[in-house]
Amino acid sequence: MAFVDSDDLLTKTALEELYPIAKKFDADVVHCEKFYRIGENNNSPETVGLNIGKYVTEPTLISDNFEERVTGLYNFHFMWNVWSKLIRRDFLLSNEIRTINGMAEDCFMTCCLVCSAQRYVRVPNIINFYRMLSNSHSHKQDDIQKVVHKWMQSLIDGFDCFDNFLSKREFFKKRPDMKHFALEVWVRECCRHIQELYAKIPAWQLDAIIRHELASVKDNTELTAFLFGRMNVFNLNLYQMNAHIQKQNQIIKNLQEQIQQLKS
Repeated sequence: MAFVDSDDLLTKTALEELYPIAKKFDADVVHCEKFYRIGENNNSPETVGLNIGKYVTEPTLISDNFEERVTGLYNFHFMWNVWSKLIRRDFLLSNEIRTINGMAEDCFMTCCLVCSAQRYVRVPNIINFYRMLSNSHSHKQDDIQKVVHKWMQSLIDGFDCFDNFLSKREFFKKRPDMKHFALEVWVRECCRHIQELYAKIPAWQLDAIIRHELASVKDNTELTAFLFGRMNVFNLNLYQMNAHIQKQNQIIKNLQEQIQQLKS
């Protein structure tokens, strides 16, 4: 299966290029790492890669070590876009992989694919034209309250779906630490977009909207526990960082005093 957004295009030979690779590697997923980006005026396409790290130069079957894969997800080594992938249909059905309604649906599906596919192939082929249209769905600007609602609903629903998905996988049953790490990828992606809104409206207004969204959920125990844990880890990291800075400042102060004594 291949996915294409309504405002984007495939190259003429896209599937002709990817299908033989999928057959050769008996792949569940064939993952393109780059795409062409063009503006509204159909200007010369720009080659873009969104993942961080090394790009492959030939079709490459990645490791089936899910700890490595989750670490790769966390470090942005996988491009989220679903339209950059060719996926085996029966693999999707047997693993009950689906999209979610809301924001970051590409991120959600890619996380599920990376955390379940036995044979995942990365390729250097560029088969997509991503058109930067001002009237596209991803570029439309709703009012802040609607945007927060969309992201909070995606955070809540996506967390529940991803948690359930991972709970059915043997690796993540045995490694709850890696399940937590994978869930952090999803939470971080949603929160990253929500955090950007603090620059647009006062914090107390955004906090009020978020409280309203969370209050509307009957059972968000798992997500609440996760966020509470992350908040405490964040505060601990800040405390340790401040302690380190104070220690370094004291070292600098002592060195300055020694230099001053030498001068005198």
